[in-house]
Amino acid sequence: MIDKLTVSSPAVTEGGTLAVRVMLGVIFINAGLGDFRLGIGEAARMHGEAGIPLSDLSAPYTAFVQVIGGTLLALGALTRVWAAGLLVVMLGAVLIVHRGEGLEGFGYPLMLAVVLAALFASGPGRYSLDALLADRRDRARRSRHALG
Repeated sequence: MIDKLTVSSPAVTEGGTLAVRVMLGVIFINAGLGDFRLGIGEAARMHGEAGIPLSDLSAPYTAFVQVIGGTLLALGALTRVWAAGLLVVMLGAVLIVHRGEGLEGFGYPLMLAVVLAALFASGPGRYSLDALLADRRDRARRSRHALG
């Protein structure tokens, strides 16, 4: 009985990774689209007011990374690359935008940064485009070796 509470099956673990990846993707897609709806010029002005350096570059970078990165993160495509890119955005939010606000100010972006770091470390999981493409590459490699 205790095993059922303390040991997870691979399918449950992989399902959890998928759920985390998809939810992160939705969060970042929504944030990035919000910047585009607001207008990159207005987002750049707000970045500048928040103390973000090079706001004319950081605003489009942030919106792009959030929308494209969030989409590919949800799909599990280039997961570690996009987790790293989004981690940079979240560290900027923690260290620049919400600096000095205490946990109630930087807690949410810090939590997202920690989850992104964990996803970067663990990888995309079995239910991802990364895993699908890796499986196809492995099968092709094995068939080439079998042929000769």
